[in-house]
Amino acid sequence: MKKKMIKFLLAVASILAIAVFLVVRYSPQPVVGDPAKAQVQSVRYHQSPEPILLDAVQEKTIMNLLSNYKCRRSMKSYFPFHGEDADYELTLHTDTKIPWHILIGKINICYVSGDQGAFEIIDAQNLSTELKAIVG
Repeated sequence: MKKKMIKFLLAVASILAIAVFLVVRYSPQPVVGDPAKAQVQSVRYHQSPEPILLDAVQEKTIMNLLSNYKCRRSMKSYFPFHGEDADYELTLHTDTKIPWHILIGKINICYVSGDQGAFEIIDAQNLSTELKAIVG
């Protein structure tokens, strides 16, 4: 009887551990957690060959905008992607040494360089509209 109870408790504990892991890993998180610790390295509009130059007000506005939007880890593979799949491509530096890339257009994802997976941006169409209003 004790062995059956121990096996049952181990099974329940394992299932709970997996459930907690999945909830934490795939729950929405802000695109930019702390706008004060992040800075825009570059913004590209893919119908223009030149990067968009931002002033300090635009950069701060973009950081605050990105902190209001959420993303969640995706199991879908977006790589490799075509440049025309994204209308806007932003590269940010945060408190980590690895740049954070944000693509907005046909695909709406954020990712870090390397094979660490992508995060789908929630409500990306509104983000695209607001970003367009900021950068022109």
